[in-house]
Amino acid sequence: MRPTTLIQLLRHRWPLLALAACLVLAQLPTLISAGYNNVGGLALNRAQIEPGLTPAEVTAAYTAAGRDFQQALKLAPGYGRPYANLGAIYADFGDTVAGAQAYAEATRYAPDDRLAQYFYGQSLAALGDEAAARDAWTAAQAAGVFIRQANALKSSDPEGALLNAERALAIAPDAPESILALGGVLTAQKLYTDALALYEDAIARTPEEPDYYREAGLLLRRNLGRADDAISMLEQAIRLRPEDEAARLELARIHSALGACYEAEVWLTQLLSHTPLTSNEVQAHTIAGQCHLAQDRPQSAIPYLEAATSGDKPSIGTLLLLAGAYEDIDRLDDARDTYTRILELKPDHAGAQKALDELAEMAP
Repeated sequence: MRPTTLIQLLRHRWPLLALAACLVLAQLPTLISAGYNNVGGLALNRAQIEPGLTPAEVTAAYTAAGRDFQQALKLAPGYGRPYANLGAIYADFGDTVAGAQAYAEATRYAPDDRLAQYFYGQSLAALGDEAAARDAWTAAQAAGVFIRQANALKSSDPEGALLNAERALAIAPDAPESILALGGVLTAQKLYTDALALYEDAIARTPEEPDYYREAGLLLRRNLGRADDAISMLEQAIRLRPEDEAARLELARIHSALGACYEAEVWLTQLLSHTPLTSNEVQAHTIAGQCHLAQDRPQSAIPYLEAATSGDKPSIGTLLLLAGAYEDIDRLDDARDTYTRILELKPDHAGAQKALDELAEMAP
């Protein structure tokens, strides 16, 4: 049997080859359009972020970018990304209306382009249409962006933080992250009753979410002085999530303040089971040690305080407590060593130096 010749192969495969060629030709304008868009994107990035450009060079870069995006749209009018890039140029030049129109086209042709949806929402909000902006942000799944912005602005820009947190909640009203972000912003602004109402409403709607109980408990105890009410919230948080260390630490602080050291230790059992490695474990040992000291039990406090200060960067305050506990039970050499350690960490610590001098005077 003779091998198939090239002519025979082409004759048999010609319909498929013709179809493939038609598909390539059909996609060619879009491929070339994508090339123009990518080149324009490089020019836009240069205009926006390259340092050291003169005003003329910035203008030239924007002009080149705009020309490339327009050419991309001539070749493929239904290609969404060049519209979004044009929207960015309009926004940079303060033309909010044109920017919104460009982003509207981008999202019409590419509704799944989250970045375009987000900036479309930003332009609509700048034009005062918050409801339409919210729809665009919802399509962009932008709640996380607003949560990060709210947290970043919490101390420097309270109004901006509140706006971003409220937008996150409007986009994702049932997401714990949105509720917790708004609660944190309200708490930072000392709107404690508003924050508590937010958590209580969230608990009523989603009673299985432990974070709401924990945050409500922290708020009740730290900011509203309602420790008794805080206990039930924190206990419920732990029932729902036994590994919630923040809730356990807060419960331990409440019991420690009441002098109930052993109850505090029960809540801290998981954090007291070994030499502390994490910040929460250090806090747990410190709470237990402080509680026993407050109840005049230095002997019981010392093991906890020793564990809490066993790391490379112990708290100066906890070291002072430990040194004082050593003195209370006449372990003066250990007290001297601890004060010396404090001075090694902070050579100008007057209290530690004074205590060392006094111990030296007491030496035989």
